[in-house]
Amino acid sequence: MDPPVPMPNTSPADNVWLLKVKVTLTPDEDLLVLPSTEDARAVDALVNELNGLIQWRNAYANSPYAKACGDLEITAPATTVPQLLTVRYPKNAPLPPVYGKMAAEWQVDHWQFFKVDLSAPVDGKLRTDFAGPTMIQGSPEANAFLQAERDAIAQAKQQIEAVRGRYADQMARSTRPGTTFRGQISFHQTMLPCELRFLDPPPGGDPRFTAFQITLTSNPSYQFTYHAKLATELPIALPTPTPAPTNSYAIPILDGPSPVPKNNLTFSLVRSSGQEDNRAVPGEMLIGARSMGPDHGLLLLGGHLDGMISYYQSPLILSAQQAQ
Repeated sequence: MDPPVPMPNTSPADNVWLLKVKVTLTPDEDLLVLPSTEDARAVDALVNELNGLIQWRNAYANSPYAKACGDLEITAPATTVPQLLTVRYPKNAPLPPVYGKMAAEWQVDHWQFFKVDLSAPVDGKLRTDFAGPTMIQGSPEANAFLQAERDAIAQAKQQIEAVRGRYADQMARSTRPGTTFRGQISFHQTMLPCELRFLDPPPGGDPRFTAFQITLTSNPSYQFTYHAKLATELPIALPTPTPAPTNSYAIPILDGPSPVPKNNLTFSLVRSSGQEDNRAVPGEMLIGARSMGPDHGLLLLGGHLDGMISYYQSPLILSAQQAQ
């Protein structure tokens, strides 16, 4: 709007002029920026939740519980997570005007323009300027990705609950009062036939607590009564997410799940009968059972009971099968 003036520090013969200009640009493609922290973390939360369920599945698959409670398969719908971007300036829409200065020089039969003081009015980038896979917030591809994550999470939770239900059902049936297991207790090369029978649980009605009695069938005078605590919930812990730092767009890191316990039935001796005699295995078992501290464990799964039941110089190992 202002008339041009001769360019300072130039000769009039150069025919170079300084102009104040107003420039309006219209992009042919969307100009993109990173999303807000809130929007980025909403995506991270979905991805993190599904990753946690996959980690739980991996811990379960490598635990002794998988064989007894059934297979479980959880997969992510995408092998990589696209970077979320948001539209800063949509294509075909004029950008905010820019005011600055340009130079104009007459060259034979046309004017040549040069930027003197003029900045581009954009803080966005083209999609191709971002490395790796991307998705645009609110686009069909982004909505499809997020919905696939939600569907995978819902399906994974349903499968996990089914596994937990099968485990809980097994535990209830295997520890019902009167349920009997028959097997043996091994100590070095000696095998002692035994019978384990679940008793009425201690008062209180808590399904986690039970009681059982072991009788050495070859020498019934040796009996051992235990109070026990059962892991009624499948003892595999979901990993805990570590929150991402403020203003970070990185997906939160998941701490690994706790080690899966190798037993789910902890027990303490209540009373016993028999003669302590370190010259015979039954007597050695009695000495070991009375000297063991509380809360030792057995693994109860799929109608089997296994684990150390006593210790006298070496462990005495129980292995028993649920009677039909």
